[in-house]
Amino acid sequence: MPSNKTVVQTMSQQSPIRTLGPVSAFALGSGTEPEGHPAGKPIDLGLGEPTRDPFSGALAWASLGVQGVNHYYPALGLDKLRSLIMERYYPKVGTDDHTVLVTHGAINGLDLIFRAFVTPGDEVLVADTGFPPYLKLAQFARASLKTYSLRGDASGFHFNVRSIIDGLTPRTRVLIVNAPHNPTGACLDERQIRQLRRALDNYPNVLLVSDEVYSEVLIGASQHLTLGGLSDRCLVVNSFSKSLALQGFRVGWILAPNSLGEALVPFFTNAIGAVSSLGQEIALRALSGSTGAASNYRRSVQLVSGILDDYGISYLMPAGGFFILIKVRDDMRACVGLRQLGVTVVPGSGFGHATRGWIRACFAKDDETLVAGFSRLAAGLIKLGEV
Repeated sequence: MPSNKTVVQTMSQQSPIRTLGPVSAFALGSGTEPEGHPAGKPIDLGLGEPTRDPFSGALAWASLGVQGVNHYYPALGLDKLRSLIMERYYPKVGTDDHTVLVTHGAINGLDLIFRAFVTPGDEVLVADTGFPPYLKLAQFARASLKTYSLRGDASGFHFNVRSIIDGLTPRTRVLIVNAPHNPTGACLDERQIRQLRRALDNYPNVLLVSDEVYSEVLIGASQHLTLGGLSDRCLVVNSFSKSLALQGFRVGWILAPNSLGEALVPFFTNAIGAVSSLGQEIALRALSGSTGAASNYRRSVQLVSGILDDYGISYLMPAGGFFILIKVRDDMRACVGLRQLGVTVVPGSGFGHATRGWIRACFAKDDETLVAGFSRLAAGLIKLGEV
């Protein structure tokens, strides 16, 4: 059996998703600097963490009114919260044959799925470009990573279902589809979803894992089409971190057909125990009182696109999610230079080949931060000769 080091080295060589060694894409965009940095604390446009409160203070930190929660909650999550998630997000999915399992954020849901269903030697098919932790989760499971490509044109990046189908093999165990997509904002349409359903019929061993954490953050797209209920081999992962800005409470979920949910239960009872009781109570109150954040983020992207237009900076308007891709000559060099000028963004090459030459900037911030940050970013790119 190969050593862990050998497996990781082999995976990194095989994958077109770029690993950045000890300095990850997220570290470059972390917004932290040692004391005494000449630009002061950089304006953070890198980390995908919303600081614009979608509720405009309506929650008023409802945690102050939560009583009697300092005990273990059910391992699979609070029943009332699970029911409300099903009712709000999956009204067309049968409650008799599907279940919602509450997780410690979406990343925990992905980890549990890999642990439950992926064995050494299995293939995991993900997008290039894509969310870097998919690569690490495949490594942890000693799986072989394969990638499918996105299609890019003047209007942005789009899913390429033909590339997905071509990447499927008899060894494929998990296909991950992330829509709205990080970092490009690409969304799926009805025709592409029908094509995915037909493809699954030809590969009965494949589990489709749909990462839908940006499902309520729609910019150019008119609606989100969930893959929940698409197949009895489809698992949906989501969380309250993006749409409801509850990232600190770490509450997410898996929507699973009953048969797959049953296989996950031992991991909940033995590896999690229970997700934070306070986090679940806050999520329950937030979900009951919110209609989502899409309108707030549409206004935010209009603000930042206006700034970029004024400076003559090229960018792609996303269909979903709260990131904007900005064209540069060299994304790594641009990120390092911008950091020195006091603003942090993430290099596109940290997500894969397709986004090399782009930088990712987050617009889920308050207006003051957006104006200062994107003005500094745009002026900095001109100063650095990156446009």
